[in-house]
Amino acid sequence: MHLLQSSTKRADSFTATLRALSPNLLILWWKTWKSLPIISWLRAAGHFRSGNFGSAIDFYRHGLARHPEHRAADYARLDFCYCLYRIGHLAEAEKELRILVEKEVRIRDVYLLLAEIELLLGRKTDAVLTIARCLKVFPHDVRTNYLYTRALLACGGPAKHIAILRERLYALRAKIDVRDTQAALLETAIASYELQHGQKEQGEKLLSRVLAGEDFPYEALLLKAEWYLDSGRFPQARKLAERAMSIDPNHPEPPALLAQSYLRDERIYEPSWAVALAETACKLSFWQNPIYLELLVDALERSGDHDSAELFRERASRYTTRDFHAEKVQAA
Repeated sequence: MHLLQSSTKRADSFTATLRALSPNLLILWWKTWKSLPIISWLRAAGHFRSGNFGSAIDFYRHGLARHPEHRAADYARLDFCYCLYRIGHLAEAEKELRILVEKEVRIRDVYLLLAEIELLLGRKTDAVLTIARCLKVFPHDVRTNYLYTRALLACGGPAKHIAILRERLYALRAKIDVRDTQAALLETAIASYELQHGQKEQGEKLLSRVLAGEDFPYEALLLKAEWYLDSGRFPQARKLAERAMSIDPNHPEPPALLAQSYLRDERIYEPSWAVALAETACKLSFWQNPIYLELLVDALERSGDHDSAELFRERASRYTTRDFHAEKVQAA
């Protein structure tokens, strides 16, 4: 009896789902994948759009188990990984993404999501290698070039690669239409290069020009805040970091920048505030980024809480950032 009731419920659910589908969606699915729709993936996509990532994960997992070789499976797996990423299941997301990377799928966002996870965890070298693989397939993609710039400069890549990076960015700028929505992100990448390895004044002017636009990229705001912090202009750095935090409260970098400003500004030295902000950065990186954990340790030490600092120092040691090995990226 229970089996009959269960079968009836599944049939009713299937019928209800089909009725909810618009003819246009059915036609689009058929044209794209040359098959009947996979109902579990359509239901997963609905939960995905609503932000119900946990429910979406269950439906994606079910569909992938039943249809691992379907033409749409790679894209379903990518969406599945994004949902895992959003709820902090980073190890599983990375494992699933590497399945796609090893298949050498030609889906840009597979590599970019994997690189974002690696950067979130402080593994900059791994991110460089991941994005380098993406560049071989999408050499002119702006976001791929931006992330490569961000990762390579963050881990201090070899001088040869830094020089090639400059050539790559300026060659891409010569080809891109200034009206392209991605132009500002490319300018942000160039500004990042100039600030660290080129003409700092030119980089600062370029970054200011990007931020003067109506739809400036979020990355430009973070870069300017970081530049102000490194330049010792702490009030300006705090203002931009607070603005970035209000725009995206789930990004760990703004609270980390704010924490550093309260530790480095002698005029407003507030280690207790830095502790709270560093804890926020750690929480938003799922307590796995050694850079943020070490920042928290520093803040706790300065506030006099040595016992807590020792506990987090031990935790940070589990996620120690890998050293940058130049030989690993010679082929990148």
